[in-house]
Amino acid sequence: PGSYLTNTFALTSRPSPPFFIEPFEVSSKVETYGELELLDFVSGGKGLFIDARLENWYQKSAIPGAVNMPFKLFLSPSLKRDEILTTLGGRKLGAENWDFSNAKAILLYCNGAWCGQSPTAIKALIDLGYPEEKMKYYRGGMQAWQLLGLTTIVPGKDK
Repeated sequence: PGSYLTNTFALTSRPSPPFFIEPFEVSSKVETYGELELLDFVSGGKGLFIDARLENWYQKSAIPGAVNMPFKLFLSPSLKRDEILTTLGGRKLGAENWDFSNAKAILLYCNGAWCGQSPTAIKALIDLGYPEEKMKYYRGGMQAWQLLGLTTIVPGKDK
């Protein structure tokens, strides 16, 4: 009771470009998750749950337990990217080289099947050498999560 789709997620179609339906798999070695797998990952403390959307999307609504790491931070060298990669278990070896032998398991999501933010982050991490088998992708994103009436939060609202 009281569950509803917000205007953005109630849309049944979007202009293309810039929006395209994303493939089910980002990579053959990155497992695609559904809602039950996501809940098990988060409740079981199996790794870091990442909201790869831009901060303005995250601030409107998020899946509980997610940490916002906007996809754009993975795309080019910066101190912030270095901090994030270190948080994910990476060790910087040089200007652009990383050792991910201690990489954490991570699960990334964005707005839904029509959104390319988490796939872009995953591809950038693959390019940096992050182990694909350590990454999971929740393709349904916020749209599927809300469609199923699952709990969302507004980050910072209770602070």
